[in-house]
Amino acid sequence: MPWSREKHIKYEKEIRKKAFLLFSIEKEKQGCAMCGYSKCGACLDYHHVNEKSFRISAKAFYYMTPRTLEELHKCILLCKNCHYELHYKEGELE
Repeated sequence: MPWSREKHIKYEKEIRKKAFLLFSIEKEKQGCAMCGYSKCGACLDYHHVNEKSFRISAKAFYYMTPRTLEELHKCILLCKNCHYELHYKEGELE
């Protein structure tokens, strides 16, 4: 039997929720590369050290592809404060 629109939307929401949870847990395991913060995965961002091809999102992480893995290797994980400070020092937030 084909899926209804509502069933598909519910399925997509469940996938996004699961992806975000797994994404947060993995980030918490790593922690911030500068200060070590690891309490909340939502407070950790991937900072591109080299040229950025695309943003690392929970969905990209969940559907890990060789392209996503390649993009992750261009990044370091930073907490929101360290990430902001780094961009400020680079003159991007003045």
